[in-house]
Amino acid sequence: MNCQLCPVVVILLLSSASGNRIWETIYQDLDATYSCFTITNATHEFGCRADFSGNVGLLRVANTSAALDQLLASDNKLPYVVVLPRSQFSVATLRQLEAMTADPNRGDVKGVLLTLPDGSWQPDTFQFSEDDVWPNRVSSFYQPDKNPKEYNYSLHNPWNPAGSGMFKRHWSFPIILLKNESQIRDVFECHSRYNAADAGWPHCAAEMRTFMSAAGNTEVCWRRTQDQYINTKNTVYCMPMGSVNVFGTLLPRGGPAPAVANGATLLLAARADGATMWDALAPAADSAAVGMVALVSVARALAHMPTPQQPRMNVMFMLFSGESFDYIGSDRFVYDMAHDKFPPLAVAEEDEAAGSVTRPPLLHLGDVDTYLELSQLARARQLYLHSDPVSRAADAQVNQKVQQLMQQLTHFGAANNLPLAEVGADTPLPPASLHTLLRANASVPGVVVADHAAAYTNSHYHSVYDVASTVGAEAAAADLVEHLSRLTRTVASAVYATMSGQEPPPVEVDPEWLRGLIECYLQRSNCSLFRGVMDEQLSQKPLREEWQKDVPIPTYVSVAGQLTRHSYLMELTQNMLANATGTTLANVTSADQCADDKDKVYVHRWLLRELENGTLQGYCTRSLVSFSRAVSPAFEIDDYDWASGAHPSWAESQWVTFQLRLFLKPSLGHDVLHLLLGLVVTALATAAVLLLERRADLVFTSPRYEIQS
Repeated sequence: MNCQLCPVVVILLLSSASGNRIWETIYQDLDATYSCFTITNATHEFGCRADFSGNVGLLRVANTSAALDQLLASDNKLPYVVVLPRSQFSVATLRQLEAMTADPNRGDVKGVLLTLPDGSWQPDTFQFSEDDVWPNRVSSFYQPDKNPKEYNYSLHNPWNPAGSGMFKRHWSFPIILLKNESQIRDVFECHSRYNAADAGWPHCAAEMRTFMSAAGNTEVCWRRTQDQYINTKNTVYCMPMGSVNVFGTLLPRGGPAPAVANGATLLLAARADGATMWDALAPAADSAAVGMVALVSVARALAHMPTPQQPRMNVMFMLFSGESFDYIGSDRFVYDMAHDKFPPLAVAEEDEAAGSVTRPPLLHLGDVDTYLELSQLARARQLYLHSDPVSRAADAQVNQKVQQLMQQLTHFGAANNLPLAEVGADTPLPPASLHTLLRANASVPGVVVADHAAAYTNSHYHSVYDVASTVGAEAAAADLVEHLSRLTRTVASAVYATMSGQEPPPVEVDPEWLRGLIECYLQRSNCSLFRGVMDEQLSQKPLREEWQKDVPIPTYVSVAGQLTRHSYLMELTQNMLANATGTTLANVTSADQCADDKDKVYVHRWLLRELENGTLQGYCTRSLVSFSRAVSPAFEIDDYDWASGAHPSWAESQWVTFQLRLFLKPSLGHDVLHLLLGLVVTALATAAVLLLERRADLVFTSPRYEIQS
């Protein structure tokens, strides 16, 4: 067949083959990792919203107060993506931008870019917290209908005076934090070249794709998700927030000879999470990380001390997850104790024969004899002891136990050169997990150790600026190591004296090991201690690339029951605590040999350490460390009353991807011209096709062959 149009077809095919390169010349992709997302509780929706098809606007840099005022005063009705530096990024500015969008006579803000280049944060020069002035106020023990008005949160000076509430507000546009310095320069260059006052078209524009599926509140989005599963459509709008609680005991609970017959327990706790508007950027250096380091250090010190004779109580170490969101972890802990579900290993399986497995006994809230919580600890070297004045005034026994624990702490603090002071008797309890226990049982004697007396010394609580440099955890971190060494000796001695009734022996603290622990939690997760406590899952190459980085693992809890950054952190912490407090079994050379399905009092773990040559070496640990779910019971109780506020109700929206890219946007006239040209080309192409159809016998000719006889 003689095809006269073949050259045209070849040209079209070649043009389509270069389509990807043409696309790349139109758009420049930027890093959208740090995008504001949507979360919900029983009554509200928080975070950022975005259009389903994406948000597009012209870049408008407002890097000074004058530039911002000029934008706000403009009557230009164009869509904008506003670029803000840290100095202009505030709740007041975002509210002004929302008001501008709501005014039909002014511009429409389609999104906000926060430029925060690496190495230029200098957080010590300002105060900024994304949380409320009273964190977790609705879950406080102090409520108007339960406690005297003098302890009502609304009448007390705010604990978090730097709190802006930015994280727990609803914003009508997406917000993306841009850290890459090269990409930030590209944004400013694109704006200065194409969007200057005297610049004509085209203009530099940005497209943001951060659509969130959840809307309204948790009750609405969770019901929609459940309905979709019932209808087998598997569409997810939101999922419960949470993670796991990691806990362990100093002495074995249960078995043929339990160390403490009556179940009395001193609960030593700390929180294991932080929060910001950006899930991948929640360092929580002082908010959570230092407290985690301190608890693991104290647990290790106690495990290396001689076992006391006839102890009066056991010691349980507890790291609560989800405490940034109405105390999810401690709420689940209290709920499980009340419903005979804690610890999980105490609950027999349905088909388990009686006595076939040795399990620890159940723990109930009444077994908690004394509670000690390690809160924010690093922003000051003078520490303070907090307690609840309401329960102390109502119960003489509670007051006595609190006084005894405080006396032990101040005594051993003085011996270790660690200043500790009790706050005023009329000072309410600051935000802490102890609030959850007191809500369930006001007779729990509790003390909270913190680096503040009245207001937080951490002026970056729950913000992207709560980083290692603000707590002295950079480089050798010698001062922080010394501070936590003194704290470890003080707390370990006080706990030992309280649980045993005996004078504690000297407490040994390895400063090099403690420095390594600080490195893992505050500097970089690709540290030697974490590489020494991997399990089979964390040692897999894809996951190692996820958590082994030169930055700390973010502490935001995210969605429960899935592999998240926080789940990696808690798995490593669980292994670290097991390694620090347990024993390594000799002559065990495989994971199968390490397992013990008949003994649930102890937990056997097959761990892996990375050697200097890069190979992995396995070893078996036997410890009293385990984990429990840190998910609100509200998502599991049938017909739960979401308006009751009995349990946390936080959920995270589902999203597909985050995308940010720059491109040049032509004028409206330019678009109309191209549309008309396209219509003309379409009409000509249609006419050509019709003509070819009618003259096909002339265009496509075939040679004729005669049959020769």
